[in-house]
Amino acid sequence: MKIIIAGVGKVGSTLARQLSASGYDITLIDVKQQVLESNVEKYDVMAVLGNCATMETLLQAGVNDADLLIAATGADELNLLCSMTAHGINPNIHTIARICNPDYTDQVYKMQKTFALSLTVNPEKQAAIEIERLLKFPGFLKRDSFAKGRVEIVELRVDERSRLCNVALSELNRVIKCRVLVCAVLRRGDVVAPDGSFVLREGDRIFVTASTESLATLLDNLGFTDNYMECMIPTGGVYPIATANDRDQISAPLMSRFAVIDIPDYTAEEKKVIFSRFSLPKVLKRMHMEESECIITEGALEAIIQRYSNTSGIRDLEQAAEHIAANALYQIEVNHVEKVEYTREMVEELLK
Repeated sequence: MKIIIAGVGKVGSTLARQLSASGYDITLIDVKQQVLESNVEKYDVMAVLGNCATMETLLQAGVNDADLLIAATGADELNLLCSMTAHGINPNIHTIARICNPDYTDQVYKMQKTFALSLTVNPEKQAAIEIERLLKFPGFLKRDSFAKGRVEIVELRVDERSRLCNVALSELNRVIKCRVLVCAVLRRGDVVAPDGSFVLREGDRIFVTASTESLATLLDNLGFTDNYMECMIPTGGVYPIATANDRDQISAPLMSRFAVIDIPDYTAEEKKVIFSRFSLPKVLKRMHMEESECIITEGALEAIIQRYSNTSGIRDLEQAAEHIAANALYQIEVNHVEKVEYTREMVEELLK
């Protein structure tokens, strides 16, 4: 098979390496001569210097008798034009275009015939989907999907703490409370096609086929083995809780997965109590000072609360307590006074 790869960046170079190693006839197109020379030295490929969207360059690359063109430049528009031009010269050629801009994805899919495309690929989107899949089912050693993502096949390891250990396959659905199919079991290097009487043992690696919903239920009922800590982590009845100060900064798809509980910020009166009874005494104790050495008048307390009225939480109040206590300690040591009594004016000057 004769394949033309237009655009020799990271994607194009990876394709060149893998496809040339498989014995395909590969021709590369790029506008950077140094990139082409580097790939020609490494792999068994031909190279053409030029713009991949022009007829002249494509003809030099042998598009007339090529079987497949892969447009993998960093520009979506250039990839589309390259595919259309190649198909215009050779109507029998198959074309694959790299499309990264999500704004183009639906449009290009609906207009595949117009753009003369056999397939479009978004490497960044595929990477994101794979990461999402791994995060969604962290307990599976391997995972793949088919039937357009409706059915999954996963690999699980049975350890001594697993609920699957010493369970016959005929009893499996009762134990895990969902319907799955065990396709194969890898035991001590041998692949076994199990029947209902087969009993799972410690160390077995099992390959399970099920719908995505059933796999989620399976993982919830089994828990999962953390492959870094090498311990079983139960997930049944576990509800994740996340906190955030600014909900507007969280994406809508992520927010849709949470039941939101709004917790209002502390009131001014609550902040007064927190500062005078907890934050300041804690700081003074850490600095080996007596509360009688650092006195906050009512006016000073009002000034502190007003200073941080637009901030949430109490972190700023604690920092203010540290600042005031440090100033009091400095005055006691340098000015040889027994105590410092802070007024509104003193606090405003200190915290400005």
